[in-house]
Amino acid sequence: MGLRALEIPTHPRDGISLDALQFAIEHTPVHACAVISNFNNPLGSCMPDENKKELVELLAARDIPLIENDVRGELYFSGQCPTVAKAYDHHLRRIRRVYARYVALLSQAVTRFFPVGTRVTRPSGGFVLWVQLPESVDSLELYKLALRAGITISPGYIFSATHQYRNFIRLNAAFWSDEAERSMGRLGEMIAQLTR
Repeated sequence: MGLRALEIPTHPRDGISLDALQFAIEHTPVHACAVISNFNNPLGSCMPDENKKELVELLAARDIPLIENDVRGELYFSGQCPTVAKAYDHHLRRIRRVYARYVALLSQAVTRFFPVGTRVTRPSGGFVLWVQLPESVDSLELYKLALRAGITISPGYIFSATHQYRNFIRLNAAFWSDEAERSMGRLGEMIAQLTR
């Protein structure tokens, strides 16, 4: 994409230098900011909460996305797990509603477009659906057909070390659109072809 990484100085205790980041933003076109705010590599620094808040405000004021990697956040040695920079309850409440709606829409599309006898989970969280197709459907064959049509699904085989779930697929509901609904209709047609 023609983007280049710009290194920002980091303190061994407090993490990324917000002054240096602000200077960089004011003098260089910055399209995203990637940080490890808790126990970064290689210094192991952990940004204080007030710095995390300031980081979010600095980037939000300029519409710069924050990509935060918290891969080591749970490996704390002190008595309390550190927060992440974007740990706002408001965001989580909003995104829970969005995912609940997308999961419901995807589930309705499965019911509407897939053959009779299809079963689908009703998760109480997350954004994936586990779908059991008619016995005659091979999910790997369906995966290949779907991929040729520009539709990505996860065949059940990949969720078992013993090659179970031959007629299962996992669908991702993290995003929903008219195009996604059309794709579900097309996927339903492919499944119908494989049941003949």
